[in-house]
This record gives sequence, C-alpha cells and structure tokens, in this order.
Amino acid sequence: NGILIHSGDHKQIKDAVQIMLEDPETRQRIAASGYETVSSKFSFQVRMDKIAAIYKKLSTTPFDCP
Repeated sequence: NGILIHSGDHKQIKDAVQIMLEDPETRQRIAASGYETVSSKFSFQVRMDKIAAIYKKLSTTPFDCP
C-alpha cells in the first residue's frame, strides 16, 4: 500500500513521486490498498470491538485487593 524508500534518499523520493504522477494505475492501486488497510484496521467498528474485548477481559479477570 505504498512505495518504500530509504530515509533521506532524495533520488528514491523523486522516483517515487514521479511514479505516482506518471502512472495512474499504480497510483490507483496504492490508494485503494491504503484505503483498505486503514478502513480494516482503524474503522469505528474495529476500534469499538477492541475496546469491548478489553472491557470483557477486565471484567472476567479476578482482582485481589490487599
């Protein structure tokens, strides 16, 4: 869902930007893949499910008070 480059490598950055500007198919594929990643990992429902799982785990874990 992206183009990996080495940090600070100006030529790789230029090449990646050039690819995105000149190749609409690649641009669309990367955009769609990025959208899928974000929506599947960070959607409202996913976040609520994770929070609910935490509450469920906490509510079933015995807690000993000293």
